[in-house]
Amino acid sequence: MGRRKGEDTPARKRRRLPHVAVIERSQPFRREDWQALEEQCRRTTNGQEFWITTRWQNDRDVHVVHFAEAHQARTVELWARRERFAERPAPKFGPSQEERAAFEQLAIRWGVRTGALRRVVQAYRRRGQENGTLSQCITAAQMTVQKYLPPIDAGNFDVAELFVSWAKREHWHWFYGHRKPTLMPWEDPDDYPPPAAYPHSEAD
Repeated sequence: MGRRKGEDTPARKRRRLPHVAVIERSQPFRREDWQALEEQCRRTTNGQEFWITTRWQNDRDVHVVHFAEAHQARTVELWARRERFAERPAPKFGPSQEERAAFEQLAIRWGVRTGALRRVVQAYRRRGQENGTLSQCITAAQMTVQKYLPPIDAGNFDVAELFVSWAKREHWHWFYGHRKPTLMPWEDPDDYPPPAAYPHSEAD
């Protein structure tokens, strides 16, 4: 893509702001950390220009701040080291494992009580047995769960995907159409899923 004449390109910024403060971190920062960095840069430059970006260094990306004066870059770099700025927590994207586990427990309880779980999983399996693609299987499951009104706020969770993942993990013999062989006298029945995992009828 071409650039317009007179556009303030990264190359021009680097020439205009040649002194760099390096923050040894590849991960993105949280919003509050970006604000703290920008405030520190404004204090250091007394409102003058600076430019925050990234560059490739020592086989990884690092955050860098460009300044017009060398003392400005040194000040911010010392501040970042003193505050251990590079070690601040990374931003959180999506729910944590604990949040997912708690939501799954509520959703599975609701799905079993209403029958939604079985019908959603069956819709997924039927579409797969018809040689449907993975996307088509997921769509079939999602369309089925839309017929119900979960009493819980799904938020960032896909209830249909959660039901299918749970069935694959907890009852994979039934999900994939396998049956365990008859127990031998020396086998412990507690080593196998309960019989209630298998009587689901595809005709329901």
